[in-house]
Amino acid sequence: MSDIVTIRGFAATRPELRALPSGVPVASFRVASTPRWFDAASGTWQQGRTNWYTVTAFRRLAKNIAASIDKGHPVLLTGRLQIKQFTHKDGSSGSSAEIDAQSIGVDLGYGTCIFERGVERRDLAPQNQNEQHPEHAEPITRNSIVRMHPETAPETEGDGPARNNAAYDNNGVHCDNDGTFEHADTRTRPAAAGTDSKAQAAA
Repeated sequence: MSDIVTIRGFAATRPELRALPSGVPVASFRVASTPRWFDAASGTWQQGRTNWYTVTAFRRLAKNIAASIDKGHPVLLTGRLQIKQFTHKDGSSGSSAEIDAQSIGVDLGYGTCIFERGVERRDLAPQNQNEQHPEHAEPITRNSIVRMHPETAPETEGDGPARNNAAYDNNGVHCDNDGTFEHADTRTRPAAAGTDSKAQAAA
């Protein structure tokens, strides 16, 4: 049985970017995934139990996550799953699901985003498995470059992430209700259906 999994869910916390003693960046955040299906008998959508995952990533992927993902964003991720056992203070046992992310992105089923290619060549080196000790990492200042226009996410029940219909401001990037992106003094508007985006940008 493969330990590589693909998870679809919502970021339940803002990613925390830190550095290992060796200087390798590491990012971690929580993801909530709630299965949904259509019940033909009742004609309604049903929701299952919310599963929670702690997601960790290293090097360039870690920095890109911290610069792109925020709490409430819909995400798709692939990585290596580990189930860790622990003991509570009261002596009872528990377990946690942790994912060492290999790839992660925004779920475009809920909105659109603008891609910006990274330019830091030094981050292209392969990960060293011996350096993956996030518990020894130090915080790094977070500088977000998110530019996305999310659609309203489906409501969740129980412990799932809360629904947020309002436009948000994420470290200098604002998305208006009309779909306008604003970053510093630059404003762009997504092209309407059937419209040439280059012609619209020139206008």
